[in-house]
Amino acid sequence: MRKRVCLAAILLLASVAALVAVSRYVEKPRDSVAFFTVSESGDRAAADGLTLDVTSRCWPLRWESHLQFFSGSLSAETQSDYDDSNRYRITYSTDIPAPTLDTFYQDSLTVIEPSPLYELVKSWYQDSSAGSTPIRLQDCCPYYPLFLTSGYDLTTFDLTELIQIEVPEDHTVSITSMYDETYFEIESSHNQMPAVDVVYQYDDSGIYFSVAFAAGAAPQQSWAPQGFGVWFLPIETTPLQLNGGVKVEYLWEDLQLLLPLDITAQRVVALDRSEDGKLLLTTCEDGMYHLRVLDEQNRVQQTLPVLAETKVNRDRENASPDNCRFFGFSNFNMIDTELYMGDGFMVLYCCDGRFAVLDKENGLYRVAMVQDEEEEEDTGYQYVASPRNGEIHMTWNGERLATVSAFKVIGRFAFHLRVYQDTGEKLYDAHWSSSLSQGTYDAYLEETPAIAWSK
Repeated sequence: MRKRVCLAAILLLASVAALVAVSRYVEKPRDSVAFFTVSESGDRAAADGLTLDVTSRCWPLRWESHLQFFSGSLSAETQSDYDDSNRYRITYSTDIPAPTLDTFYQDSLTVIEPSPLYELVKSWYQDSSAGSTPIRLQDCCPYYPLFLTSGYDLTTFDLTELIQIEVPEDHTVSITSMYDETYFEIESSHNQMPAVDVVYQYDDSGIYFSVAFAAGAAPQQSWAPQGFGVWFLPIETTPLQLNGGVKVEYLWEDLQLLLPLDITAQRVVALDRSEDGKLLLTTCEDGMYHLRVLDEQNRVQQTLPVLAETKVNRDRENASPDNCRFFGFSNFNMIDTELYMGDGFMVLYCCDGRFAVLDKENGLYRVAMVQDEEEEEDTGYQYVASPRNGEIHMTWNGERLATVSAFKVIGRFAFHLRVYQDTGEKLYDAHWSSSLSQGTYDAYLEETPAIAWSK
């Protein structure tokens, strides 16, 4: 009997030891993540002093890795955790709903209720006895329909009061189908309407916005009978107790042209805010991108020529794969340049991969570095990383700029790391991946890695 008890005790202890050993064996690979290059060129030592924080996920597991470059090598520390907190997370935005543009310039599209364009199309459908026979667009509206829709209550402003693009006589549209009176499918005879978008910024007092045309649109003075530039739309806000948001009333009757521009010579590209809250306007003039800095009274404090205009995406109608790039996963991009707001610096970043670094000297911006060679992202698409969408992060130490870009795509772990000298010379270029992209995990990057130069 005593032998049986002893044997049982020994077996129990052995089982516990085996479970502990197996547990450690199973846990170890989760925290022992290996990073390796898929492709690499240049000198890795150029990245010495860089740190990256990489968060990857294969739900419900999450890995947080801290990477550091030193002496031409990479060290990585990883911690893993079970985390399903963001699968059903609901967040409420406290941002002020800004205007969105409702228009069409495609060969075919679907118009959905309650869009103002839907109401216009519905009237065409009801007034036309010809059914699906092409309707001459000029008979319905003298100018291409442009609507700004804002807020949760879908406040609408007819933008043709400001921007009037005449419809050609031969432009026709056909309503091909209608379903349950909730949407229409439309065929357009051709894309004669210039591609147009709205750029904006806002504060507690109102919304600043302008109209951006695609390169090559050639706007006419007649398109802006009341003037063109940056408009200011005053608002009144009321806090909402339900979700912490705000109710916004848009005072369209008090709309004012804040900063006049020449619609034929000053193409609006982007509207941003600096770290200290100043309004930043990017325009293209005489083949150069210019940055305007507005002071607290919204007066132009500085105008700075920065970089030559990009040559891609100039002709939307005849864009070919080699000459057609987009910021992020979106439709044809109207904005060919975006501003990246860094810690004490800015980068004017073009969709062709060229960029200029701007920092401050005596309170004014200066061009500290220019990289004027076109670059391409190896994504298998004509996409480039968008600063606005958080697909690229940058860090600048006064002598070198490092950039890391990544797309949140399941099954793709690689991130693209580049290092440039302040002369614009590229010192290092590599695609990095991880052991988490192999085997059964099929992990993906939760977000673009954070990047910084160590102090």
